[in-house]
Formats: sequence, C-alpha cells, structure tokens
Amino acid sequence: MAENGKTVYNPATHVRNYGSNWISRDAIGGMDATSQGYRDMQAFRSIWSKNHHFKEARKAGLFDTDYATLDLSKIQMDEVPKVPTPGPSGAVDAVARMFESLGKIDDAATWAYRMGDDVPKLGMYLWFRQQKGMTPAQAVKRTLDVLPD
Repeated sequence: MAENGKTVYNPATHVRNYGSNWISRDAIGGMDATSQGYRDMQAFRSIWSKNHHFKEARKAGLFDTDYATLDLSKIQMDEVPKVPTPGPSGAVDAVARMFESLGKIDDAATWAYRMGDDVPKLGMYLWFRQQKGMTPAQAVKRTLDVLPD
C-alpha cells in the first residue's frame, strides 16, 4: 500500500505528472502552452466516447504501453479472499463492504492516473495530426518522443 500512496492515491503525484506533461509538450514538442487546454479537452472527450480520433491513435500505437499498469502491478485486490456467507456477526458484512469499496477507489484512482498520461498524449497526437498534417504513424512517433512511456 505504501507504493500506491506515492502514485495513484496521491493527488500531488497526479498534479506533478500532468504538469510535467504540459511543460514537456511546450518545451520539447513545440506545442504552445496556450493551446494545450483545448486539445486536452478534445482528447478527453475522444477517450470518453472512444471516437474515431481515439481509435485511430490506438491503432497507430499511441496507447500500446501503459505506465499506470506497470506502476500498479503490485496491486492485487482481486486476490482478496471471498467473504463467506455472513454469520451471526455483522463484522463479516462490514469487512466485505470495506474491500468492495477499496476496489472501487482503486479503480477510480488508477483511471485518474492513466488520464494524466493518456489525455496529454492524445492531445499532442491530435495537434500533430490536425495542425502539422502528420500521418498517424508520424504523430505517434513524435508524441512518444516528447512524452515517453
């Protein structure tokens, strides 16, 4: 659990991760910081709806690696033993609900952590495609040069 406190459960980590992606896109990638908010909103909508932009980027390899999955490889909530049928004590039910809640929190934290990487990557990919006229393969390569996994 200590490792998770440094990553997905730590809001400061989310802010630093997103902030460093913002700076990298401007300083290394040439993507003006003033346009990044718009592109990130476009990227988030694309990820949420899984529209053609998201599908094209995914097919071209933008999301082939997943830093969050690698970082969270030690989380094993699915290995928590199944709770037996409740007996006379309500404690069993309380523990079962606690583990169920932790699983939902873990899923939400993991998703938020991934978005801190995936939204900027897709935003930059879209910028390369729409503003620079790059092919999907060129846009993926350049995006991953700026925002490596």
